[in-house]
Amino acid sequence: GELSSARELLRGGAVGSIRDDLQKMRTYLAYNRPSFERFEEMALIGALEAFDNAMRAMQRGSKEVTAEDLASDGELLMKAIDDVIDLLKPSPYYLQPAEKYYDEPIEKIYDQGY
Repeated sequence: GELSSARELLRGGAVGSIRDDLQKMRTYLAYNRPSFERFEEMALIGALEAFDNAMRAMQRGSKEVTAEDLASDGELLMKAIDDVIDLLKPSPYYLQPAEKYYDEPIEKIYDQGY
């Protein structure tokens, strides 16, 4: 049913390659966030596994997992994803000098490909 489809979506597509993507992020963030692997990456993988396990338990009809548990795990997963996305955003520490150097708002700098 719906849970089977949701689990297939979770395992396929962009989410299916999340471990490979996290490996690339670890390299990208090595300088700005050397603790990424121990904190945000672990939180994201843990939340993803908890959400998948809750869906599997509900799919099998387990009485131990409720719809509220599934919703809570989904919220935790979204929070973990948001935390990783925030780390990938350009830091104001680097953006402010770029804006001063080019005398342009950062959005225009990106659009022009400086």
